[in-house]
Amino acid sequence: MAEANSLHIQFSDCEIDVAAFELRRGGQPCAVEPQVFELLLYLASNPDRLVTKNDLIENVWGGRIVSDSTLASRIKSARRAIGDDGEQQRFIRTVHGRGIRFIADLRVDPLRAGGNGWHDAGAAGMPTPGEFSATGGLAIAVLPFVNLGSDPDQGFFCDGLTEDIITDLSRFRGLRVRTRDSSFRYRGAEVDIQRVRQELSIRYVVSGSVRRQGSSLRLTAQLTDAEQNCQLWAERFDRNSEDVFAVADELVSTIAATLAGRVQAMGSTLAKRKPPANLAAYECVLRAQVGMANIGDPAAEAECRRLFEQALQSDPGYGRAHAGLAILLLRDWFRGAPGSTTALDAALEHARQAVALDGEDSECQETLGWILLHR
Repeated sequence: MAEANSLHIQFSDCEIDVAAFELRRGGQPCAVEPQVFELLLYLASNPDRLVTKNDLIENVWGGRIVSDSTLASRIKSARRAIGDDGEQQRFIRTVHGRGIRFIADLRVDPLRAGGNGWHDAGAAGMPTPGEFSATGGLAIAVLPFVNLGSDPDQGFFCDGLTEDIITDLSRFRGLRVRTRDSSFRYRGAEVDIQRVRQELSIRYVVSGSVRRQGSSLRLTAQLTDAEQNCQLWAERFDRNSEDVFAVADELVSTIAATLAGRVQAMGSTLAKRKPPANLAAYECVLRAQVGMANIGDPAAEAECRRLFEQALQSDPGYGRAHAGLAILLLRDWFRGAPGSTTALDAALEHARQAVALDGEDSECQETLGWILLHR
């Protein structure tokens, strides 16, 4: 299996070298902006497929909203870089009102320079371009875990566990994990793996279920190669509920190890977030995070604040609880609520504690950034 960081894609007189993050024409390097290069690589990784504006925002801009003029400018630059233009459309074809298609004839070289020549994409034993995301990693989606317990209110627990798995898998440089919003559109639906593969442009899918009764927890998980339509790995974990964090770590490690032969970077060190000390604190934070969707409603904010404070009573060292409380204190200051003159200072203190306790958690870092911005 070719490694993502040694993939070369060739069409016409152009060559995309993923390892060097370089575009060459006629054997000579071409100066292109990094975003234009990522756009070209994403298109070349999805040949003949209709690529929509949302696809580009998701995979090239990382979910950040960009204007139509910015998209048009980058597409124009990409065409110019490979010797194409809006009139000829030899390689990048516009489908009016729908998106664009990359129509060049591709050849993929899985070996480093000095290898034994070019191979047709999709040849036996070789990866197709669609296996790799625009930034050179194996593309994978984690679908929402299904709640099989008798208590429908435990759905928030399954969602929280799914989000943690997405976050932890994202720490591997060799994996490109689809965002929560992309994956959660399939929650509660009969999932067609082939539909997921096509709509999210991924090859691998993680799915599973959770059954929780009292202090007992049963978690099942599967890793599927959607392109080959086969199951690479499946496991069932029977644990005490308090061991849910260890189960999530074990699940992530097993998925990474299963794909290790396909991605060289998979062996890199995984920076782990610090888990809470107990399940009670974890559940309070999960419930509060669900409630934060209604931020702006004073009653909802009060309930979220109660839950974050309750989490800190159970575990004073839980970074995410400090971060959540910091955001609500920032809201108090923003609204000019009674006592708001000191709310911003209190928010900063909690945000700094969150980062000091769990500096690897992006949510804690982001919260501190917002507080500092408003100061």
